[in-house]
Amino acid sequence: MKRRALLVSPLPPLETGLATYAARMVRITGNSIDWTAAYTEGSEPLHECRCLPLRELRETSLPEGRLFQLGNSPHCSEVVSALKRWGGGGILHEVNFHHLLRHMADTSGGWEEYRKHIVFEYGPKAEKVLRVMNRKAKSKAEYDLRLRRYPLFKRILGWCTSLVCLNGCAGEEISTATGGRAVIVIGHPLESLPEPLPRPVAPKPSDTIVLGMAGGFGYGRGWDHALKVVAELRRKRDCVLVAAGAGWPDPGLKWVKITGRLPEPEYQRIIRTFHIALDLRTGSCGETSGSLLEILRAGVPAIITDSGAFRRIPSGAVVRVPSGGLPDSAAAAASYLIDNPEVMTAVATEAGAFAETQGNHEAYEKQIHSILDALERKPSCPVP
Repeated sequence: MKRRALLVSPLPPLETGLATYAARMVRITGNSIDWTAAYTEGSEPLHECRCLPLRELRETSLPEGRLFQLGNSPHCSEVVSALKRWGGGGILHEVNFHHLLRHMADTSGGWEEYRKHIVFEYGPKAEKVLRVMNRKAKSKAEYDLRLRRYPLFKRILGWCTSLVCLNGCAGEEISTATGGRAVIVIGHPLESLPEPLPRPVAPKPSDTIVLGMAGGFGYGRGWDHALKVVAELRRKRDCVLVAAGAGWPDPGLKWVKITGRLPEPEYQRIIRTFHIALDLRTGSCGETSGSLLEILRAGVPAIITDSGAFRRIPSGAVVRVPSGGLPDSAAAAASYLIDNPEVMTAVATEAGAFAETQGNHEAYEKQIHSILDALERKPSCPVP
């Protein structure tokens, strides 16, 4: 008999990696877990399990095995509120929820609740942080930088009966912040590809070189750096930049192509047209990049920075550059790869092998059962 469990999360078609991850979790574990998915506004029900809007969830129907997906996205506002009310296992996709908590305060008027998070996190320094955050920012990028500079997540950790995250780097940060509480790292499995797809090959001297970025836009993802990298390469070579995913700003340059959000088969095809991928993040919120894992599985050599969980990727599977040296460090790395096709091939081979190790569905299913076992042994309590 299947065990009963509840997943509280955004679901597709919402443009957030948490929604994709939730659907994938249900598909991978659905043969042994009878899921009910309580979804946030803008989501649509999954075909693989029972689903209901989160606003219709009632306390009388809550199993002890309940998991809340938590990310730094406005789509998680309802999830955070439900976690505070009922408690449960938290799957943390990031270790900074400042963007989300500020958004919740701004849209609901709950500034006192926001203040509680600041005071809990920063203690005697809270007033200074509040003054900085309440100053008007000159741009969205500056505002984003402030939110990253002052992470907020410790109070939310206290609402979680069990703590789960997707990479060891985030796990260490969560454990430190909670005084050594156990943290389960479950990884980021990928969907099986619908059909075999060819791996990219190193470009010939006569080729237009395609540099690409994949996934959804974010201010910390290094878009401006990528534009400068490709502009520098174009001084000597015919290069273009392709951004495959939602939200990327269009700079109006003829050598830049923005695809927008794509159906999965088209997305997989487009990333395989890249000769080199760029993921030039500055700073980290403890996130695991599903889009980077897709790039590596596709066999695309990727130039990445030394930020957060990126430091844990084996050196042979990527070309890692210091974020403090951007964009010059990434431009030099790209030029080196283009001039040394045998290095591109070696990195691409290692990249594909590493990505495949991250996607063992059987091991992942066992991990989810272990998390539910722990939740059932230690019932959740509402937060006072």
